Parts: sequence; structure tokens; C-alpha cells
Amino acid sequence: MRKFWITLLIISMAGFILQGCVQQETSLPEDNPSAEVRETDDLDEDVKESQITEVIKVFYGDSQNAKMIAEDREITYENDEDKYKMALEELIKGPKDKTLISNINKETKVVAVSKQGTDLVVDLSKEFNVFGGSIAEIIGVGSVVNTMTEFKDIERVKILIEGEEFIGPSGEPRGFMETFPLAP
Repeated sequence: MRKFWITLLIISMAGFILQGCVQQETSLPEDNPSAEVRETDDLDEDVKESQITEVIKVFYGDSQNAKMIAEDREITYENDEDKYKMALEELIKGPKDKTLISNINKETKVVAVSKQGTDLVVDLSKEFNVFGGSIAEIIGVGSVVNTMTEFKDIERVKILIEGEEFIGPSGEPRGFMETFPLAP
């Protein structure tokens, strides 16, 4: 007899739960069945409105890797830190002009970006620290620095490799760097 009452109680509770779900589902206004779709569309429009699209310059080596050449790219972002990260990611993708040389390993990832006044600290994955010689390193590092200093609010850039200061060929940390000359 006890099992009978427990079973009846469970069936009753399930019925109430199902009835509540059906009532909630049918409680939407019948004259406006797409209300939820419009709310989602409004959210998408709000996100689009908060995004900024900007044309930036990214830098690569020329065909002889003797000087840096700028290439225009369009980025879309929501805030400054996203702006810098998006610019770095565009740079890492490599040049669209096949005569230009990217000295940055395409496997490089942007770990973090931090703005400190007019200085920018960019933390890159260890793949960045792979160059095909000293000239390739200078052009690669210069590409990062010059791309970031194209933003009017950035004067100097420090590169970290997975949280550690980037070490130059001299064995010393490079520290904060200003814009590199485009040609030696």
C-alpha cells in the first residue's frame, strides 16, 4: 500500500511539472510568436554597435628582408586591449602581398596584452622566438614594435615570451623599444 501512495505522489508531481512547462510555453503572446527571435537580433545589433572597425598598418620585411614595408589591414574590436591583440593577430597571419616576408612564426600566439600609460607589454608564445638569423630577428621584432606604435597612444613596446622578458642576441633583455627605422 505504501508503494501505491509513493507512486501516486510521483505521478502527481510529474503531472504538475509537465503542466507548468506547458503553461509557460503557451503563455507567450500568440500574436507575437517571434518575440524571442527579435530579442536575440537586438542583442546582435547591440554587439555590432559596440564594435569598432579600423584600418591599421602592419609591418613586414621587403623581398630582400632589408627594410620594413607597411601593409593595411582592417580589424574589428570592442576595447583597446582587444585592438592591440587583434593587430598582433593580423600581423602574425603574414603578408597578403606575396613579395613581402613575415619573420614571425605563424604558430605564434598572443598570450596577453597590457597597456601601461603610453607603453604596451605584449606577451607572445615561445614560437615567436624562432628566427632565421639576426636580420630576420631584427625585422620580426621591428614588425611587432612598429605595428603597435602605429597606434597614437603607444610610444614604446616590451615583448615578453610566455611571461619572461624577450632576450636579444646580446643575451640581455630588450626592454621597452621605440619605433624602429623602416630602413637601416
